[in-house]
Amino acid sequence: MSIPKEEQRLMRAAARRAAVQALFQMESAGEDWRDVREEFETHRLGMTVEGDAFREADVDLFRALLEGAVNRQAQVD
Repeated sequence: MSIPKEEQRLMRAAARRAAVQALFQMESAGEDWRDVREEFETHRLGMTVEGDAFREADVDLFRALLEGAVNRQAQVD
């Protein structure tokens, strides 16, 4: 079954937003990126947490953005 284009767009936007939130959590709490990725994939993406609904996200894009930022952190800093 094919996902409609508008839903794909929303899932990609959700993946980008989640990646930024995950990076912030890693930086502010000093957590390992793999632990944060697992937390987001298991408990946040597509879930409701403390009354906040997280849209279903493009998990592959979320992973690529998160890992890409971690791998290029020295260049960004």
